[in-house]
Amino acid sequence: MISSFDFPAIQRAWERYVLGPEPVPEHIEGVRQEIVDSWRRTKGKVNPLSLGKPIPEETLYKIQEENAQFISIARPYLLNLFEYLRDSGYQITIVDKNGCILDTIFDDSVSREPPEQFRIENGSLFAEEAAGVNGISLCLQLQRPVSVFGPEHFQQSNHNSICYAAPIHDQFHHCIGCVDISGPLKNYHPSALAMLQIAISGIERELSFRQTNAVLTSTLDAFNEGILVLNGDNVIIHHNAKAREVLAVGEDTLIGQSVYSVLRQDSLPAPAQSLRQRISSMECTILNRYQTPLDVSLTVIPADDTNGLHITLIKLESRAEMAHLVYRGNEFSAHYTFDSVIGVSPGIQSVKAMGMVAATTSTPVLIFGEQGTGKEIIAQAIHNSSQWADGPFVSLNCSKLPRGLLESDLFGYEGGVFCGGKENGYTGKFELANGGTLFIDEIDCLSLEAQGDLLQVLQTGTVTRLGGKYAKSVSFKLIVATTTNLLSAVQKRNFRGDLYYRLNAMTITIPPLRERKEDIMPVARHFVEQYQFDAGKPAVSVDPEVEQALLAYHWPNNTREVEAMVEETLHIAEDSVIHLSDLPTTLLSNYYADKARQEKKDGTRENVDPPEETEDTRGSQSHLEEYQSIISELKAQEGNAKKTAAALHMPLSTLYRKLNKYGVNPKDYKKKG
Repeated sequence: MISSFDFPAIQRAWERYVLGPEPVPEHIEGVRQEIVDSWRRTKGKVNPLSLGKPIPEETLYKIQEENAQFISIARPYLLNLFEYLRDSGYQITIVDKNGCILDTIFDDSVSREPPEQFRIENGSLFAEEAAGVNGISLCLQLQRPVSVFGPEHFQQSNHNSICYAAPIHDQFHHCIGCVDISGPLKNYHPSALAMLQIAISGIERELSFRQTNAVLTSTLDAFNEGILVLNGDNVIIHHNAKAREVLAVGEDTLIGQSVYSVLRQDSLPAPAQSLRQRISSMECTILNRYQTPLDVSLTVIPADDTNGLHITLIKLESRAEMAHLVYRGNEFSAHYTFDSVIGVSPGIQSVKAMGMVAATTSTPVLIFGEQGTGKEIIAQAIHNSSQWADGPFVSLNCSKLPRGLLESDLFGYEGGVFCGGKENGYTGKFELANGGTLFIDEIDCLSLEAQGDLLQVLQTGTVTRLGGKYAKSVSFKLIVATTTNLLSAVQKRNFRGDLYYRLNAMTITIPPLRERKEDIMPVARHFVEQYQFDAGKPAVSVDPEVEQALLAYHWPNNTREVEAMVEETLHIAEDSVIHLSDLPTTLLSNYYADKARQEKKDGTRENVDPPEETEDTRGSQSHLEEYQSIISELKAQEGNAKKTAAALHMPLSTLYRKLNKYGVNPKDYKKKG
């Protein structure tokens, strides 16, 4: 190729048009067109007789850092190439996309000083706008391999040199720089450019692999699960950062290791031991290489590509982290605090004070109270004021589960243990509550066997799933509740004494609502405010006589009954005032009966006969007929006010007003059993 160049003619053209005053024409005989075009673009902008200064060292270091991967990948390939060129006096440079020399390879690799005659320093700029045409600038301009010979160079200092340059592209085909081979023109090497292109191909392949690998790693690192990618021999060929954490292997090398050297094969569930069967989210406990039990959700996805390459993807998700994500939802969250506990009575204030003390200790808490007194509200308030507030609040009502299912619900089970059970296993309440609070309501319904299991968990701080091989450490605040006198149950051998005394260290008794009358109206008003907007009645008020009826009632179902009563009454009420006639029959019957007893005691009412005629009613047959009609229908309906109102074709609230007017209590007409 070099024999086809007329170097004297090119030299004369350079002296005339580059060095001389004449403008560079569009075409020059004997000079390649790409060289002429560059001369034309550069003349008057670059001094052909002097070299530019390298960029400052601190700027160079920054650019080298940005291109560190490019340099580290390219250098081994170019060192190998240099062995073929060592005797030619050539040097190889790695160049960024802006024409800045990043690194050089030359004969004196010990002193790292290039030959003086052809010195190219790191940090030198060889872009066209800085140095005119040369191998580097032309390569970056044309985006293809090029050679530039002797006087074709714009700068005179390179007229005895030859340059071979080829661009380097990333996996997206973007040019990130080039590699240049330069040396004495007299040592022209006809195979240099071809060898450079071979080296470039290797560099681009590895660069693409590294960049693709980095994208894959970044993608996998975005997952919250540990990911292992295995080849056909179950050797780990890729993993994400989370995998180290879930496997608890620290900084151990995983790439190139058999997966069975990282985790014990015999600790895997039977269906997963070969890693050839597809498994989805199987909950299990496995052992790592250090025999550490790992509670994970295991997914195995085997796959074969079109080339017959077998790949297996393993996903390992920490069950503790899964539980953390679950309880952040509503299912395992505690919404109530001590501010949610409504009441002004000394009894309820004492409950709150005891609850606050209970929140400061790890001692189990026993809450005693009738149905509807708000035992779970107190339990949630304790949780939210304790050191476990950031953990889950897991509740279990023992009366709502068959005794046969309680054990599996508390301990959980491994996949395949039960016929009809969940294929991938089940996480029990003990595990779900780890790091938080476990609230067991109606604990008296727990079987003696299950009571023993609970005591064992409290004593050892560990739990083993049904069908599981390994125990897992758990730590939680335990709060239990009951409506039963547990000491009496212990005496009757229905409750374990050792568990009772373990739980009885801190007891909170919630008084029934009937024993704290001063809390009835605050509780009622609280629920009025809570439900009035749902009923479409903002700013609801309560008639004074309604307050008397509420205070007179004994509330057998406590706060829960107040809530139900308020919600029903708000929907029945015809306006934004709750009247006596809007109250449920039970409350009205109790109120009228209580009122009648009081009147009888005071001697103001002897019976429920029709009212005597007064000046207003004398001669008015209609009032007597109305009274008799109501009494007749009450008898027919056996004291059921709602059915009586329907039979008389009048609203229930109207009937109650008339009953109050005539001093009639529907309860007096109920059928005696």
